[in-house]
Amino acid sequence: MDPVTGIVEKKVAEGAFNWVRKRLSPNAELQKELEAVKDRLEAAKRRIQELQAQFDVKKDFERRKAELQCLSDDDSMYRQKDGTGPYYCPLCLNADNKFIPLTHGTSDGSHYCSLHKQYFETLELRNRRRNNNQQRNSGGGHFRRGRPGPWS
Repeated sequence: MDPVTGIVEKKVAEGAFNWVRKRLSPNAELQKELEAVKDRLEAAKRRIQELQAQFDVKKDFERRKAELQCLSDDDSMYRQKDGTGPYYCPLCLNADNKFIPLTHGTSDGSHYCSLHKQYFETLELRNRRRNNNQQRNSGGGHFRRGRPGPWS
């Protein structure tokens, strides 16, 4: 074999190999980019599903809250619009987005939130207390008049 043709063959082979490598290298880089884009797309799809779930929870909460009525005269407690069902804590609903029914307090018309450790009263209870205090203070003389003391 002629030494010149061996060198030419070697150069042609190297050139062809380099040409093939250059053609395949961009494809490999594009393949890596494509994989990275696919991973970002999957992450974005998962995030969309998470946000959709949060939106559905928020939408359900707003729908349930729309069924309630804020009773501003009754310490802003919430109750069904038709007046049935339990009273709900306004702090739980507005701050915590939770439907926590109030328990009965110390008297009729008094309600207690065990989560916030807060009492709520209806307007009826406050009027009843006011009337009792007025009757006590304007009674037939056997009640002490003036400012009530700790034992009254």
